Amino acid sequence: MHALPPWLSKLSAVALLAGILLLFVVYAIAPIVERHRELRDDLAHSGEMIAHLSAAGERREQLVKQIEVLERSVIDSGLLLQSETEPLAAAELRETVKRIIGRTGGELQSSQNLTASDVEGFKRIAIRVALRANIQQFVPLLYELEAQRPYLFVETLEIKSRVRRSRQNRERSDETPLLMARFDIYGYILSERGQ
Repeated sequence: MHALPPWLSKLSAVALLAGILLLFVVYAIAPIVERHRELRDDLAHSGEMIAHLSAAGERREQLVKQIEVLERSVIDSGLLLQSETEPLAAAELRETVKRIIGRTGGELQSSQNLTASDVEGFKRIAIRVALRANIQQFVPLLYELEAQRPYLFVETLEIKSRVRRSRQNRERSDETPLLMARFDIYGYILSERGQ
């Protein structure tokens, strides 16, 4: 075999050492550098997420305050029943109906609580009412029930007429008929207040 000249031998030793160093860098150092770059990117992304979540937390607090203000304004508007629970709201509704029937001259026969139901953030409180009144009493009574605050809504109205005749004059038919009415009436409270 031929012996290489010393300068070529030195050059090949340096090239071999450079190749080993290059392999070491590629297989040992490069993954560490790449992992460092990934961690730095993750850290930057985490910082952005923290800032975003912090801003969202501040927005959430603002939104909660706005919701509370809106709920308070709805409650204070007088559009809803003022009671905080379903049973109290049903009693408030019953007393309101009883007061209006008494004021217009009708006679409350019975009232019955109906099952409350959730309707888009509100709880619907309903009672079934049976009453007697003549037509001159019934028209203002119905108007007053639906035109007042809190807002009340009459549903499933059934009316039967019966003519009242005096004992002395059973043949007269021009007397005012007595109306027997049955209906459901409902109002609303905020859902979370009705729990």
